[in-house]
Amino acid sequence: MPYRQPVRRPRKTRLGHGRLDEPGLEKGEHILLKDQGVYRRNTRSGWRPVQSFLTDRRFILFQRPRTVFEVALEAVRTLDMERHYCVLKIRDVLCIAFDAPASPGKGKVWFAVNNMAGWKKAIFQAALLKFDVNILQEMAAQLDADGQALLWFLWEKGHARITELARVIDAPTHMHVLLLIKETLNPIAEKVVGCPIFSFERARADPETGEKILFSWWMLGRREKLVSHEGRFIEVFDEDARIQIIMEVKGLEPGDIRLDLAGDRLTIRSHKVGVSLREIIQLSAPVTLNNHTLTLNNNLLDLRLLKAGAEDEV
Repeated sequence: MPYRQPVRRPRKTRLGHGRLDEPGLEKGEHILLKDQGVYRRNTRSGWRPVQSFLTDRRFILFQRPRTVFEVALEAVRTLDMERHYCVLKIRDVLCIAFDAPASPGKGKVWFAVNNMAGWKKAIFQAALLKFDVNILQEMAAQLDADGQALLWFLWEKGHARITELARVIDAPTHMHVLLLIKETLNPIAEKVVGCPIFSFERARADPETGEKILFSWWMLGRREKLVSHEGRFIEVFDEDARIQIIMEVKGLEPGDIRLDLAGDRLTIRSHKVGVSLREIIQLSAPVTLNNHTLTLNNNLLDLRLLKAGAEDEV
């Protein structure tokens, strides 16, 4: 259930006088932001001091030694900055609307910290920022070939070290990649979605695998993956020394298509502006991408791959 009643989760970290210092975290959960502030659950109640925590899974309000409020990020629906009389003056506070039990979108909590703009942006990036093909293509249309390559690579992978990103675009230096992210990709993202989408993290857990990833660049927000097109014509032929794949594609040229091989799984993809393709094919035998041939004729892709260890019989 997205909304959860506050629960006690003890941790080893304690203050000198023995009280809990932070809320307990779930396995693989990491704190993104924390600050001292105030909160209230309705507009009739007074403001209460609290420690605010944003993790990669939850927004938590904590009064030592217990959690007084928490909500899963997937339950957050809207963020609104409002003006309230708070701590002896009128100031900006953030109202978070979320799905509560039996009341979708009707739960609310208000809180205030010193850096309200930073907190709103961070919660938006963690809870509400979503990407689909249309948004990515709108960004891609404003980028050169290197920018497009990094955009689509991080969208598919989620995170990567600077060395990987440099290899993707054959960058002369790591500084070239950094400048491309900071001076081109993130400014375009701010225009399209309202905030930067690429962030360097010293340590962060992969949401799919739980693995702790160190010193990497991440694409923030929720990425809607491309899925295979069930109605697409695909035929796979296992020949003596080769595997041949015939597949229907439209609006693409051979240079628009990329091949990724992981074991016996082949991904055929393209992110040409206006056209997106992603098909994952389970192969019947190991193959190599060396000396493959790829042609397109009448919207049919003809891909021929050598089996691993086979001699080219051309």
